[in-house]
Amino acid sequence: MVTSARGVPSPDPWRCSSAGTVRSASSRAAPRVLLVEDEPCGRDSLTRFLKHRGYPVDGAADLDAALTTLADLPLDAVVLDILFPDTSGPLRSGLDLLVWIRQRPTLARLPVVILTGQPLDDAMFALVVQHGAMLFYTPEEYAKVVRDLDQIVRRRRDSDD
Repeated sequence: MVTSARGVPSPDPWRCSSAGTVRSASSRAAPRVLLVEDEPCGRDSLTRFLKHRGYPVDGAADLDAALTTLADLPLDAVVLDILFPDTSGPLRSGLDLLVWIRQRPTLARLPVVILTGQPLDDAMFALVVQHGAMLFYTPEEYAKVVRDLDQIVRRRRDSDD
């Protein structure tokens, strides 16, 4: 049973039965980032910026693609949008993906950065805080997002040592 971003218990809406792993601290390659963004312009722009800053980026245009990447690749962080057009039901959002990540032992410590252009209500904001994600409202300077992403990835790697 999964609790949705709205706090409503619901059957697990995720079709992925297993999860990938967080890259180990001993892996000192450039931090690999999963960027989950449905807007092509925003996804392409942030992907180019992150790659220019040395981050290998795997892009996902929807939640199903994000689940596949999370199951298949070792990652160092996720940059996540909240709102997605979802043809499979109203309970799936970026916040639901955040909860799903935190419920998986192999992914629970994965740093998550949330980018959104929409104001969050109190319950949504509380969910972000409860699950330890960093929140940025767009438009936010990409340089600030990357600086903070560098810090959280470094902190997690240092804590694994």
